[in-house]
Amino acid sequence: TAEPEWLDFLARTWETTLARQIEWNVMELGAPTIFTAHALPFLRRTGLLPQAEHPLRLTAAQADTACGLQLRHLPASEADLFLEIDSAEPFDLVVIRKGAWKNAGQAALCDPQGREVARLEFDRESATWQRRSLRVSPGDTGPWRLALRAPASANTRKGSYVTWDVATSRPLRGVFMTPDFRGLEFVTPRLFALPRGDARRIDLETAAEGEGFKRAVIYSPDGQVAGSVESFIDLGDRGRYFHKLSAPIPLEHAAGIWSISLEGMTLEKMTGLLPYFATSPQSHFQPDRPQRLPPGSVPKPASR
Repeated sequence: TAEPEWLDFLARTWETTLARQIEWNVMELGAPTIFTAHALPFLRRTGLLPQAEHPLRLTAAQADTACGLQLRHLPASEADLFLEIDSAEPFDLVVIRKGAWKNAGQAALCDPQGREVARLEFDRESATWQRRSLRVSPGDTGPWRLALRAPASANTRKGSYVTWDVATSRPLRGVFMTPDFRGLEFVTPRLFALPRGDARRIDLETAAEGEGFKRAVIYSPDGQVAGSVESFIDLGDRGRYFHKLSAPIPLEHAAGIWSISLEGMTLEKMTGLLPYFATSPQSHFQPDRPQRLPPGSVPKPASR
């Protein structure tokens, strides 16, 4: 049907569903995939889903988390994404902010020298998400930094109402970091990182709460389990439980890319790994040097 009252009802139902998904964090875990796959074509056909300005038209393979070269999810209200710019070829940068009704935010893009070259503003508005795009013509190659900032706003699952997605029109390696490792438990299936140069072991401290099965795993570069911890919390148990796990770093894996998996556990402390994470080995790189934003620009997040 194309009757206005039904279309208005469907639009409100869609918006309410997305808001609840963000509140429960199932949007990051992929639970509504089947519903979305059936709903999106109808929404586009009826005009309920507005057409994006300058759509990137990524394929399913390009948008896959296991690829990580063109689409990245940043699971916190504050995050830093480092992109390895390997040529002067221009590209489109798209930034999506979920939880737009909660507060305002901004994204600052800095070149390898730390100079801010562009800024995108995200006002608070009555919308589930906001999309901004930018044409980037890099003058310098090297690690570029995108600083994403918005006030923290915790949801009912102890995640964040406000999260970010960043897409690029061409493949670029990228790593990200969040203050105090916030939201990393909502990145699936794994987080890939490099050992610190002098590290001989990896140590993680995690916390778990709420009913259900909990697990954290450290994987060596060859995909083998190097360390793990798991537990089950009963229904009604309101306690918060802390766990530790570790893994030695053999000499043959000292320069390899390790990975960690967090299922229902938050990462509280980490030693032995650098705090730059990617969602696939092929998208990981090590930024050459820390980026510094110029005075008066967006502040750096706190880190452990």
